[in-house]
Amino acid sequence: MRFSSNVTRPTAADWRHFVPIFVVVFGVEVGVRIALRSWPPLSVFAEEAVAALVLTIVAGPLLWLIVARRIAGSTETEKFRADARVANILATSIDGIITTDAAGVVTHFNAGAEKIFAYPASEIIGRNISLLVPEHFHSAHERHVDRFATGANSSRGMGGILSTEGRRKSGEQFPVDVSISRLAVDGRVMLTAVVRDVTERQRAETALRQAESRLRAVLNNAPITIWATDGDGVFTLSDGRALALAGLKPGENVGTSALALYADLSFVDHAGNVSTGREVFRRALAGETVVAVNELNGTFFENYIGPQFGSDGGVVGVVGVATNVTERMEARVAERHSEARFRAIFDRAPLGIALIETVTGRFLAVNPEFARIAGRTVDEVTRLDWMTITHPEDVREDLDNMTLLNAGRISGFQMEKRYLQPDGTTIWVKLTVTPMPSDGDAPRHHLAMVEDITERKRSEAMLRQSNDRLQSLSSRLLDIQETERRHLARELHDEIGQALTAAKINLQSLQRYPDPTAVTSRLADSVRIVERALQQVRSLSLSLRPPLLDDLGLAAALRWLVDERARRTGTRVEFQDGVSDSRFDPATEIACFRIAQEALNNIDKHSGARNVAVNLQVQLEALHLRVLDDGAGFDVAVARQRAAGGASLGLLGMEERATLAGGGIEWHSVPGRSTEVHAWFPLHTTSDAGPDAMASA
Repeated sequence: MRFSSNVTRPTAADWRHFVPIFVVVFGVEVGVRIALRSWPPLSVFAEEAVAALVLTIVAGPLLWLIVARRIAGSTETEKFRADARVANILATSIDGIITTDAAGVVTHFNAGAEKIFAYPASEIIGRNISLLVPEHFHSAHERHVDRFATGANSSRGMGGILSTEGRRKSGEQFPVDVSISRLAVDGRVMLTAVVRDVTERQRAETALRQAESRLRAVLNNAPITIWATDGDGVFTLSDGRALALAGLKPGENVGTSALALYADLSFVDHAGNVSTGREVFRRALAGETVVAVNELNGTFFENYIGPQFGSDGGVVGVVGVATNVTERMEARVAERHSEARFRAIFDRAPLGIALIETVTGRFLAVNPEFARIAGRTVDEVTRLDWMTITHPEDVREDLDNMTLLNAGRISGFQMEKRYLQPDGTTIWVKLTVTPMPSDGDAPRHHLAMVEDITERKRSEAMLRQSNDRLQSLSSRLLDIQETERRHLARELHDEIGQALTAAKINLQSLQRYPDPTAVTSRLADSVRIVERALQQVRSLSLSLRPPLLDDLGLAAALRWLVDERARRTGTRVEFQDGVSDSRFDPATEIACFRIAQEALNNIDKHSGARNVAVNLQVQLEALHLRVLDDGAGFDVAVARQRAAGGASLGLLGMEERATLAGGGIEWHSVPGRSTEVHAWFPLHTTSDAGPDAMASA
């Protein structure tokens, strides 16, 4: 059995009281028993009862006296121990504990008070407590103490006075909370104050209020809405600038039921599932976080709604964050409309369009036109890659272009290639390839657009054939023309020239007859006419086909042409011979001579040049003819336009001759300054001067 700590063992003093009482009680009992034995005829029972009664009467008071003294001693001990505990509490309390009398004189000042007020107890005890109160608060403090000392209330808890302040030894003033109790001791009123320095608490409260203010400002200005409800669905928080978009004010919904307002509001998650506000609230209370979009008063919000946990970890309500996503939703709608438009364009485009995976070359999507060009259905094409339908001879060029595209060296490419249809038919297409935007370095997909150019290719082939035939006919025509010119020149020279020569001789012989005076003047005039005719026939013959071109070659013919032109026009013409005695293909020599002849004719007609230079050189495996003058010049574009309209055939004739010879021609002219005609021909040289002449060429 365990005894209470309040039960004490008998002390030596207790035994000193018990021994005499025991002797007295024992003597009384012996005396009573002797007396009773002398009173017969009492029975043994009666004798014992009388003895016990006497013993009780005598011993009872004595024992009560002992017990009473014992109880009194225990009470004093307990009081001492309680005082000791109170003293210990007062000494170790972190709060300041100050006891004063009704006049405010300090009688007790614990260690906590010493720390708070920075006064040692020895300096405060016996002095008035007003020393610890700021001067501006003395009057109010004295009135308050008087009212409390004489009033009905015997105590007041902390915080009862809103603006209580203390003053430290240094004079520093600081906020305090004070609780006061009144106690009457031996007829004297004693006041005990428990003082707590609340400086840090007020700083914390101020910081908390500032933090709450900042948080409130952030919430009210944030482009989001933050709300919370308790377990019954009543709003406890409703803040955020986005509320205004829905026609609400911050805090307007606080205290109202969310379920009453939004129970039937539709929430759509990312998978397209629709839930009501009531269902979302129930799921959140069950611990689930719901991400869904709702529409409120024309504004779309994306919501993150989940459980709100209490301090014990249990769900005490629902909290949600709503973000305005109206622009994003509108953008998605616009994107869907754009995709629909793109799909319509994609499907109805007159060009073949295909989306291709870059690495594998596999068709990911093609439009009907692309499938038609490939000679397959859309499904059939999307099971193939581009190499499968491409003509084998065109695969390598396409792969090379794709390599450059993937390396970033080109941004796209075009090419003409052939597709093979399932029946073996070859289709010509114009292919345009562009990479699709990608996050990585190399594009993952590219877009191919193809145009069926099979008919164009056929037309081009037919046109080339026609051009070839036309060039052949033109070349044949020029050959015939040159042949006829040669024949005509020979006929003029041989037949007509001989006849005119004979006529001249005959006319001259008449002058030797006797008495020629009658016909002398007429005969002399006839001779002059015949001489002019012979000269004209000779010039015409040389112009039609100079014999030097056939006999001595192009350089000699050009030198004769330049000299003849200088003699006839008086213009300074310089010939720069860079080919010497080299001979070239007859068609080239004729074309070059005729172009030089036409250029000099144009200079005579239009330029008014004083200096002309004709240069003949072999450069870069081609024969180059340049005719330069310092005349008036002309606008090449306008002249070519006039020539195309049939106003002038000189430029077209020169261009046609150069083209038929396999070469080309260009004009460089500065109006008012100079003109250069530059013609070039492929080099096919022959030589009548032997190896040395060929080497010099």
